Amino acid sequence: MRDPEILVPGSRKPPAGGMTAAQGYAVASYMRRVWAKTGPMPQVSAGEQTAAMVLGRHCATCHMVDGEGASSAPDLSTIGRTRDAKWLKEWITDPSLVDPIASMPAFGETLSEAEMNALVAHLAKRK
Repeated sequence: MRDPEILVPGSRKPPAGGMTAAQGYAVASYMRRVWAKTGPMPQVSAGEQTAAMVLGRHCATCHMVDGEGASSAPDLSTIGRTRDAKWLKEWITDPSLVDPIASMPAFGETLSEAEMNALVAHLAKRK
């Protein structure tokens, strides 16, 4: 709980100050109680797991999705309503090729092909 990097290498670093050991144990205890009442965790495909990691590591610092993340860039919660997978891939790869005055950085060299494909598929489904 206190250091996501241990469980998921490459994940977003915890915020400065993080949480205390007692707070980490409290969160873990709460989650155990929730899981005991609701049953097993839902199964998530490898692609969705990859998309979630990319969103958390790269996108959430500027974009919001379902109420989580920052709000300095457009909300991506329903981006699939207005943008298809082809456009999303072009935009994420190099926004300046789509819009010369785009302020979003290019991620074509940052994301692996698997990460890019997972992210694009996830965002395109968000209607």
